[in-house]
Amino acid sequence: MDDEVVKCITQSEAIKYLGVDFTDEIVFDQSKVLKMLQSETLASTTMLKPGQKIKILNEYIWPKIIYPLQCAPLAKLTKSFIEKVNEIRSIVKEILTIPADTPNCMLYSPRNFKGLGIPNAEWEAQLQTINVHLLLLNTRNPYIIRNSDLNSEIESCLKKLNVVNEGEMLTTQKIRK
Repeated sequence: MDDEVVKCITQSEAIKYLGVDFTDEIVFDQSKVLKMLQSETLASTTMLKPGQKIKILNEYIWPKIIYPLQCAPLAKLTKSFIEKVNEIRSIVKEILTIPADTPNCMLYSPRNFKGLGIPNAEWEAQLQTINVHLLLLNTRNPYIIRNSDLNSEIESCLKKLNVVNEGEMLTTQKIRK
């Protein structure tokens, strides 16, 4: 706008900002995130009760995974990566010593519906993208609005979640419900 030039980092330069690595684009290290999920020791330890293990998953491990899901562009989240993250279901089933054929919806259901509230990585990636885009739209920054079509990206995420927007103001909290 107004012939302003925004100084950028060079292709060979790398910086870290708010815990996210950048080169000429966001660096998303899938192996680093998957390494955080290597929770076999959590499942097999006898030092903790099952409820304590689930609490560790929900309050420590998942937030460390959700932050990269917020920051990474959806194009960088491969289907195989999402499937590996969603394998946490089997860890949860092992921790709780419930049968492997227990429906996953019981794991994903919110606690107020007697579920465990374990996030689904596929849904969470879409929800986090919607949330970030809604926040960016609310800033009303002309540079952001001019350089990206946030509304179409939000609609794309809603379509992947099978959520129909009937003209109401959506929030990720409403979408989750």
